[in-house]
Amino acid sequence: MTTLLDKPSLSSENSRTDRLLRLRRYNLNRKQQLVLRPENTANDILYGGAKGGGKSFLMRYIFCLWAAQCPGFMAYLFRRTHEELWKNHMEGPSSFPAILADEVAARKCAIVGKQVRWANGARIFLNHMQLEKHKYKYQGFEMHALGIDEATQFSESMIRYVFASVRLGSWEPPPYFPWRNRLPFILLGANPGGAGHKFLKSRYVDLEPHKIVYGAERGQQGTYRQFIPARAEDNPELLRNDPLYLERLELLGDETLIRALREGDWEILAGAMFGDAFRKNKVIGDAVYEWHVMAPRPIPLGWHVWRGGDDGYALPLAYYWFTKNPDTGTIYVIDELYGTGFSPGEAADRTREKDLKVRYYDHVDKRIVYNTQEIEGDLDSAAFAKAGASELSRAEQMNSAARVNWNPVVKWSGSRVARCQNLHRLLKPNPKERNMKPGIVFFSTCRNAIETIPALLRDEDGDREDIADGQDDHAFDGVTYGTQHEELKSGRVTVRF
Repeated sequence: MTTLLDKPSLSSENSRTDRLLRLRRYNLNRKQQLVLRPENTANDILYGGAKGGGKSFLMRYIFCLWAAQCPGFMAYLFRRTHEELWKNHMEGPSSFPAILADEVAARKCAIVGKQVRWANGARIFLNHMQLEKHKYKYQGFEMHALGIDEATQFSESMIRYVFASVRLGSWEPPPYFPWRNRLPFILLGANPGGAGHKFLKSRYVDLEPHKIVYGAERGQQGTYRQFIPARAEDNPELLRNDPLYLERLELLGDETLIRALREGDWEILAGAMFGDAFRKNKVIGDAVYEWHVMAPRPIPLGWHVWRGGDDGYALPLAYYWFTKNPDTGTIYVIDELYGTGFSPGEAADRTREKDLKVRYYDHVDKRIVYNTQEIEGDLDSAAFAKAGASELSRAEQMNSAARVNWNPVVKWSGSRVARCQNLHRLLKPNPKERNMKPGIVFFSTCRNAIETIPALLRDEDGDREDIADGQDDHAFDGVTYGTQHEELKSGRVTVRF
């Protein structure tokens, strides 16, 4: 029996043109059009960043447009859960059924379950990947185009796993296809926050917006990456249909959440513990000032230097160097040692090397001098645990190998909450500083601290004064062990056993 899918319907140029006209009754806004412009060569794009930019519709539109013109085209669109997938892409005035109503009526395609099947053999597969183990279902697939909607809800490993299936294989797009050189193609849509925030920020958002950058990862074909930021204001059709949309966003209450979703600010996270306070730079009047991050520079000769560290081998160790302005009390985090696989001897040697690289500025002789003194610091007390009765702990081995003078961190019930509260206080303006600058500043070389600390989420299911478990908190621990070291001496932090 012959079905509507047995014979392709794109036998002439006129039929292709007719199909484009049918789809174009749904107009793309100016930002969405950037993805399809002929001069755009990017084939690995993160679009959006703020709520209401039209991310989901853009994926549906492009995949339908391309499937209509490319016999055998295979596109895969993902949402995290089945419910989100269905409500977002199969219901509503701009869903797949709405976009393709004329095509379905003309027997050009059919929506069958979670697939859009075209008469030319093209397919759009709608998928969900709720659990980490679900990524293995897509091993060995051939995805000519991949769309991941709300991509920050997926872990880095999930995203990378499906990236590995994006390839053309033996399939070739037709010679008349205008975007032939853009395939294979990746299009992600995302708001700040969630499991994939850090990965997507480093891969796309940290690029200059709209700029196209070639990048190849080991063992994989390179792609031309691009970040196209879009906000609700870039989507006039949304605001015409729902004029109170932005007002409802303002009613969310959480200033951090509003800033992340309204402005698409990737420097903070919805629900972040420190995201509402942390600013790399701050605008005051017409001037832009270094705020919580500044370029490295020598410190005045005579300022005290100390360390704080979270130790690790399989997990990262995170050691930090600190100094303090004796007049204002502002703490500067001036260096970082971060990584995995360091033996005690290697960690000690690297620590001592950085001790000796601390630079001072001698205001009397007007010259830079390097540190020659031994520096001490507080290291996570777990590093002092002995593996056996006669063995030295990691910290003891470091101390004996290179005289790095680690002492165990003082811990007590509720000490992590106290470290959170102390960091909150330091991130706030210091009234003793000019322009009320903050009480803690990071040198820009402390990259892991700058990247991970603002991204830490509150423990919404437990103590909201604490950070949630299971996060990349090694830099947080290293930094706050160091600030606690100094603040205990000043009496600002009280130990409660």
